[in-house]
Formats: sequence, C-alpha cells, structure tokens
Amino acid sequence: MASSRRWSQGSLVEEAIFLDYDGTLREFENWPEAAVPTPDIRELLEVMNTRRDILPHIISGRNAHFLERHFGDLDRFTLIAEKGHQMCKPSSGNQIREWQLWHKDFDSASEVLYDCQSVISDFVFANPGSHMELKSASIVWHYREMHDEMRGEASAHDLVKKLEALREKLQKPLQISSGHKIVEISAQNVTKGEVMLKLCQEQAFKAVLACGDDLSDETMFVGPHDAITIKVGEGPTQARFRAESPKQLRSVLMHMLTA
Repeated sequence: MASSRRWSQGSLVEEAIFLDYDGTLREFENWPEAAVPTPDIRELLEVMNTRRDILPHIISGRNAHFLERHFGDLDRFTLIAEKGHQMCKPSSGNQIREWQLWHKDFDSASEVLYDCQSVISDFVFANPGSHMELKSASIVWHYREMHDEMRGEASAHDLVKKLEALREKLQKPLQISSGHKIVEISAQNVTKGEVMLKLCQEQAFKAVLACGDDLSDETMFVGPHDAITIKVGEGPTQARFRAESPKQLRSVLMHMLTA
C-alpha cells in the first residue's frame, strides 16, 4: 500500500486527491439511493476538508443533486458528477460556487438517449429486480437486486450488444460501459482521466492520489505518470496499489492524512 510520507501533515506542497464514490469510498447497496455517506466517510472527508495543503475531489458517476446534497458543505472539495459531465469547484474570492457543464456547448442528451431508454425499459420489464436510472447525460441499468445472478450477467451482455447496434444505427458518439452490476450508456465524450488530467494541468499539482474501483476509474490510473493510484477490490488494473475494500481504503486514507 502507498506510503504516507508524501502526504504528511503540514506539507507545503499543494497536492490533489481524486476519489470515486460507489465501490471506492462507499460499499455498494442494491439501490444507489441507499448508499449515502456513513459517519466514518463523513469524518474522513471532513479531515480532508481541513487540510489547506490538499485539494480534494470527488469524481463520481452520481448526479449533481446527490453530490451537492451530501458533500456540498465541504468547501474545499471539487465535486465532479456523472464522470465529468458537470463540475462544481470551490469558491474563490468573489466567485460563487456553482455547477457548470464540462462542455459549455453541451446540448441536452435527452433526445439522443430517447431510443436507448426504450431499449433499457424492455430489459427492466424482462428482468424482475432490475431498474433504470436516468441522469442528465446517461442512462444506467442496474441489476444488483436480481436473484438469478447468471441471468443478470447474460442479460447485461445482451443489453450491451443491443445498445452497440443502436449506437451504430444512430451514428452518435455514445459511450457504453458495464461493470459492478450495471450497464450504462452516455451521450458525453469525456472520461474521468481526461477531467483529472486537465485539472492537474490547470493547478500544477506537485503530487496526485487517485482511487477507484471500476473500468471508468482506470482512465485515471494512466496519468499523471507519478501519481499514487489505488484500485479498490479485485480485477485487473493499471493502478500501482490495491485496497481490498472501501473500508480498508478509508483506513489507509485516514492514516495518510493524520500520520
């Protein structure tokens, strides 16, 4: 596991932390609405918020409403919703803290995703226990509550194929991803890694720590080249270190921040 040396209390070096939420900071729940921050997560984030030498970021697939509701009071945090679609930076001087689109000219994704929603609705109907989550720039099919795990995995595979065929028909740059009991289709063309890299370039951070658990987080693990990167859970990864669970990661981060 990564050493705490570079993250010692009182450092004069400006550092950045990029944290995914579900599966990284927080254990999964069958329904995303149930995965709210626990007291130990709040304690950890509040410790980060007091460190003037660190700029912390939560970069999540969650929507802006969820992040604002649970983390909006953490005034040093940059909140990044829907894997980069929207961002809320800390206030600076007279600047008001507000949510902004990653792409200023991004148009509503509802029209592009309309046909996709119809396809996913059919899968919800055919697979009891699954449900659909609508976001501003993406749609997610969740199947964690399905009792038949093998059927869920097979249906996820079929859904990806159908969405890929629909993407080819629409001739739109839709992103399709799957993992941790979800299939997601997005109308935006940005990755977590791209967002993280741009923020690092803007701020010229001297040290970077990035933590995540799934394929969308792997884009953060490939740069900057000297970043401390931590993969939470099993599976192949390009991260330099691994934590067995969100609980272990929280423990490691608290040690890093208070050692």
